[in-house]
Amino acid sequence: MQGGAMRRLVVMLIVIWTGTVAFGHTQVPAPLPVPVPVPPISFFSSTTSAIDHNGNLLVFDIQYSYTTSTPAQPVIQTTVTVIAADGTVKPPVQYPGAFQVIGAGWYAVYATINAFTAGPTSIVPNRRLVAFNVVAGVPLSPLPSVDAPFRGEIKLSAARDSTTSDIITFVDPLADPRILAPTAPTPTAPITRRFAQILKYAGGANFAAGTQIPLP
Repeated sequence: MQGGAMRRLVVMLIVIWTGTVAFGHTQVPAPLPVPVPVPPISFFSSTTSAIDHNGNLLVFDIQYSYTTSTPAQPVIQTTVTVIAADGTVKPPVQYPGAFQVIGAGWYAVYATINAFTAGPTSIVPNRRLVAFNVVAGVPLSPLPSVDAPFRGEIKLSAARDSTTSDIITFVDPLADPRILAPTAPTPTAPITRRFAQILKYAGGANFAAGTQIPLP
């Protein structure tokens, strides 16, 4: 009897010990990490400047920012700060888009802005020329602007005095011959028209745009 009881006790102890060892080696799943929201990313990508005819310094700070935690299409803004000739810093003004400075004329500092309009089946690029005509330390609002060719060359000829206008020209580039090469169904290359255009600005709210001049 004592021998049988002893054997049963030994077997029971072995079972308890085995279960304890197995429990000690059971892997407990690690808790999933809690997602931490990422604040919007904001940074200045570039800065450029220009001095107008009256000695005002215009500083252009281009800022790209993401408004969501998952980066997608960035929001682009340009902050323009005017510093008067006497060193007075005027309150900065924000504009949507990124400006590229063309140059300074008698009446304004000229810049271009590129944008893209999303349609139902395509994205249409567009480009505008704007004039930063600073009056009493503040650019005119809204900015005088006019459509410009997206790939066209833009040149500026500043007026010599207040009796004439600043002159700006647009010139379309030559088309890429690889794109215009004849194809199998079409024995001749397609014809792409290009133009030059002369514009004037003498202050005020608008440009005076001349007619388009066909180029060979």
